[in-house]
Amino acid sequence: MFQLEYPYLLLLTPLPLLGYRFLPPYRQEHSALRVTYTHELHSALPGSVEARASGRRHLWLFAYWVAWLLALVAAARPVELPSPIVVEEPTRSLVLAIDLSQSMDTSDYRQVDGSTTDRLSAVKAVVGDFIQRRQDDRIGLLVFGDRAFVQASPTTDHATVFRLLTETTTGMAGPSTAIGDAIGLTIRMLEEDTEGDNVLILLTDGNDTASRIQPLQAANIAARKNLRIYTVAVGDPDTGTEDAVDIKSLQAIATATGGQFFLASDREALASVYATLNELTPRQSTTLSFQPKIEWFWLPLALSSGLLLLVLAIEIIRDRRTGVLDLPRKEVAHGD
Repeated sequence: MFQLEYPYLLLLTPLPLLGYRFLPPYRQEHSALRVTYTHELHSALPGSVEARASGRRHLWLFAYWVAWLLALVAAARPVELPSPIVVEEPTRSLVLAIDLSQSMDTSDYRQVDGSTTDRLSAVKAVVGDFIQRRQDDRIGLLVFGDRAFVQASPTTDHATVFRLLTETTTGMAGPSTAIGDAIGLTIRMLEEDTEGDNVLILLTDGNDTASRIQPLQAANIAARKNLRIYTVAVGDPDTGTEDAVDIKSLQAIATATGGQFFLASDREALASVYATLNELTPRQSTTLSFQPKIEWFWLPLALSSGLLLLVLAIEIIRDRRTGVLDLPRKEVAHGD
């Protein structure tokens, strides 16, 4: 598809013809020979000579007008419009908060084949698969232990987030569990991200033992910031120790923010949890369309220039051969 960016310039098409018709003729003073027998001299010239001169004059006028028209088309900027480029841009930020306390090294997570593995290894496998499924989200990674740390701000570079996830180890953020700090740091990380419905998926195997802000208090702030929190508990909640996962607290956090609580006691249950989360948090994106333009102004400009050069070359050749330069203008020769 072609179009002109400034089509109104074509309204100037008849301007040279109007100027030739209504403007006064061009006058040039030069010496002239006066004769008293003008009529006889005119009648002695062959009629075809005058006719040919008139024909050439009109041909040059037409050539100049075509060159003018081509120049106007070039000034009007003809462009070709190929198919628009459509891009899907994510509007949601999804943050994964992973507990790296020392208890995540416990090898009590049952695999599908009946073998056991440590909790963090199982989490890495399932969460890594979840990351690869979320192509239309900005994904961030946060880890917490004694304190919370941002590993990756929300980004569409999922390969980097996946690599950072695989490099995490238990205890790298400290042996304790700071759930409230993890929520608070997520709020700060998404403070300027006001588009869409942001989500925090918080996974832990213990209760809060090191936060400077209470988890439920942080959850209430998150609710006011339109941050939904889905909490996932791993491990055995009935160990009877103070490090056992606090299901009631995780349920309260999810309820306060409009999210949901999940309990994943083995690898299969954890995979089911993230499959459910994949459905509960549908992808959100906005469609951006870009219309590329291919410029074609150079073609009529080249044709116009070429036509003018051709006419000029022909006139110069005629001038050298005949000694007369026949210009398409009205001349009046007069002198003493």
